[in-house]
Amino acid sequence: MPAQSPLYQEVYQRIAAVTAGLGVPKTALKRLTLLVVGIVAAQGVTLARVADELLSLGLTRATQADSIKRSLGRILGDERLDPRTWFEPVLKTSLDWQGLLRGSKRLVLAVDESSKQDQVHLLRVGLPYWGHCQPLVWDIWTQNRPLGEG
Repeated sequence: MPAQSPLYQEVYQRIAAVTAGLGVPKTALKRLTLLVVGIVAAQGVTLARVADELLSLGLTRATQADSIKRSLGRILGDERLDPRTWFEPVLKTSLDWQGLLRGSKRLVLAVDESSKQDQVHLLRVGLPYWGHCQPLVWDIWTQNRPLGEG
């Protein structure tokens, strides 16, 4: 179970610390931690890959990856885990903003626009940081449908 995983405990403690006082329920923090640990361990974000990795780590009571995959879908749909509630505080503490601004005083941002066939469209802006791209803002919308006003 998660109590026996050092990675799970470390991620949970960090998320709990930066979201303290924001009213995020403990159960939601546990679910978010499970998702984050799965993504880190799988080194990817596809639900099947994350579910397989969580199964191999034994972090849930589930005995089949499909069960974990369904649970991950419910986690992603959990309104208590709105990124506006927890992502901004995590972002503020996870980057060395002062260090980034030293020297040239300019930041390079990466803009990524991608689609999944004719289903969904993603636009995100991220900050290249230590060999990765830290997402800063993003928006997702259904493909081939008119967008709302604005």
